[in-house]
Amino acid sequence: MLMDPEQSGDDLRRQINEAAAEAARDVAAARQARPEIAVWWEDLSNAEFVQRVSERMNAEQAETIRRWRKTGTWREVAKECYEAYLTTWGIGWTMPGHQEVGQLICNAAARRLDENPRAEPWN
Repeated sequence: MLMDPEQSGDDLRRQINEAAAEAARDVAAARQARPEIAVWWEDLSNAEFVQRVSERMNAEQAETIRRWRKTGTWREVAKECYEAYLTTWGIGWTMPGHQEVGQLICNAAARRLDENPRAEPWN
């Protein structure tokens, strides 16, 4: 959203409120489209998300995620996991290629494999 320097503070507040309402509608629509997802990243702390994902992830999935991370970004990992494991894990996030979610998933995979998420290839 670009802000016009000529706009009043009330206009800017209105635009911000409209953008926030639109984002809330987008989140609600994403959740409604995926009723099989019981838990959403947006409702958890990062630590809770990592814990829950690592509990639901098997070793084969963690190794696949490691391979994805070796050649891709956190965004790409999040998108791949969104497509491959969203329903399997029962944990969702509303933006498939969310960078922070990808990093947290890599942390969960490293934890599952008893590896250091701050060392190669994770970081």
